[in-house]
Amino acid sequence: RVIIRLHPRSRDIHKYDTIITKSRIPIIFDTNKNHHNIFQKSNYIIGMTSILLFEAGLRGKRVLSYQPGLKGSDPLPTNRFGITVGAYTKKKLIQNLKIMFNQKKRSVPAVPIINNYIKQNATQKVIHVMDTILRKKQSIHT
Repeated sequence: RVIIRLHPRSRDIHKYDTIITKSRIPIIFDTNKNHHNIFQKSNYIIGMTSILLFEAGLRGKRVLSYQPGLKGSDPLPTNRFGITVGAYTKKKLIQNLKIMFNQKKRSVPAVPIINNYIKQNATQKVIHVMDTILRKKQSIHT
């Protein structure tokens, strides 16, 4: 079955009614705010570029990020690291779905890639820059 979870700001809950009624696959809407439950139940997660896709990829789920007509670089870093898969055309979406459905389940996240991403120390770097700016500002005023 397919579970649809709309973006939190989406208000049109009937947007897919026609597709749902014509589908041979059981489709339901999930309105639960707790996304961890969805992760546990899901074999595949497909979306565009949300933090949920990022998190699902880090948890070892098979994730496809569909961004039709993307201009510029992919905003989802897990696609660039190979943790999740990006598709930017309908043809590539179909190809990637076929590959994804034939893959064996990923049981463990891509730990070396994840560790490399996490160990970039982004928070420390931002704090260092802020600290440097504040020190310069303070030295000007004293």
